[in-house]
Amino acid sequence: MKLRTLLSRLLLLVIAVCLTNIILYLWPVNRRTSNGLFSNTDQTISKNLIVDVENTWYELIRSWRRQKIRTNEHLQNLLDKGILKSPEENGFREEPLPSFRAPLQKEIRSDLKGNVRKINQAQKIFGESFLRVPPKFVLVIQVHERFENLIALIDSLSRVHGIEDTLLVFSHDVFLDEINSLVANIGFAPVLQIFYPYSIQIYNSSFPAQDPRDCPRTLTNTSSNCLNKDWPDFASHYREANVSQTKNHWFWKLLFASEKLTILRDFDGYFLLLEEDHLVLDDILHVLQKAIDLGTSADIISLGSYTQPDFTDHQKVYLTKWRSSRHNMGMAMNRKTIGRIRSCSQVFCTYDDYNWDWSLQFVGLTCFKPELTVLHFNFAPRVYHTGVCGMHSSQRDCDVRRFLAELQAKIDLQFRPWLFPEHLELADGEALSGASRRNGGWGDVRDQTLCLSFARNRWLALSEHPSVIANSRDVAHMEPLLRGVPLTEIDPLS
Repeated sequence: MKLRTLLSRLLLLVIAVCLTNIILYLWPVNRRTSNGLFSNTDQTISKNLIVDVENTWYELIRSWRRQKIRTNEHLQNLLDKGILKSPEENGFREEPLPSFRAPLQKEIRSDLKGNVRKINQAQKIFGESFLRVPPKFVLVIQVHERFENLIALIDSLSRVHGIEDTLLVFSHDVFLDEINSLVANIGFAPVLQIFYPYSIQIYNSSFPAQDPRDCPRTLTNTSSNCLNKDWPDFASHYREANVSQTKNHWFWKLLFASEKLTILRDFDGYFLLLEEDHLVLDDILHVLQKAIDLGTSADIISLGSYTQPDFTDHQKVYLTKWRSSRHNMGMAMNRKTIGRIRSCSQVFCTYDDYNWDWSLQFVGLTCFKPELTVLHFNFAPRVYHTGVCGMHSSQRDCDVRRFLAELQAKIDLQFRPWLFPEHLELADGEALSGASRRNGGWGDVRDQTLCLSFARNRWLALSEHPSVIANSRDVAHMEPLLRGVPLTEIDPLS
């Protein structure tokens, strides 16, 4: 009799648990848009955009949660651990306002350029309950479209001590449902998304994308009249839009985050620059503050390293000259350093190298007086690179998930015991050669003029480019710089 009663109670418990799980699964996605349909991530992004920023996010989140969660164990794990939250928990209304239910108009949905500007101006913050004004730190994360790497980065950020007092700014050059919704669902810190408004996706078939009239990378027909024939790089190669976009995005996001975000008007701390294919350790903000407290003259604090980590001297930090190949990962800087970079924009924007970091090294060597310096964690980095399948990778069959699993295991087994040092020790860094060879890919007057426009906070005509003026070169056939954007329009950063 007792056994039968026990079994009955167990059965009731199992039924109750099952019902609870069913309810928890269904409730975030049981509402549809006004036309009764969920957005389809396979459709073009223009069909997911509407003029109202909050409703745009609401629909994207609903759509993504229904379509993606069950197909990705890593995502489900983040939900189970509370790293990702429901839309309501992140500050959305229980139901969209009546005005949000209006039928979507085709002409509004297709205006990606206009809606990206609206989103950048609205500066919607997700997870406002965490928001501290001003925040202690600002993390600025550059995102392209590496979904698996971004999941791993967000997972690692969720374990960082003090992350709830930090503003996470995600800067995107592609507008994708699954990435937007993943970021907007973060449930451990305040989040703000901005979008690079001059992306290949937005302009599609004209500069800054690849114009059909552009010269091919290697021009074999010397009699060709292609658009940018007079503007090859030093190696006689012509621009490739997918290569040149990253440098301008990096510079734009640095200036936009430090100058245009209203919430940071009174912020006087450090901006930590990360990318979607980075992974961070739990004490990254702890050691960043310790490094700041040392009071050195360093322009940049670098929390990443390409040397083999061993944490033998886990308390030591090194002061040296900044070098791209050593110190470009996990850089933290304040507005003073950002201002120095901006003041050297003519060098940065015209140096013939499509890499922002090699361009910054050249700036540090030739324009910064004194030279650009860095305080870095050489053998005990807190930022790791996971981009085994990135732009510079030669691996054809790279397995991102396997690489991430191996890296995480190594961190847990070898590095974690050495985290959260009570103090840091300043040591002299080795003298590093400043010589570098430019990589090219940045000879086009249009890329350089767009970059200079960011720095000067006004649109420049191609005819105002220093090289055009100095050499009396004809660029009339390449005007305007951006199709549909007059020189009198709002400033280039907005």
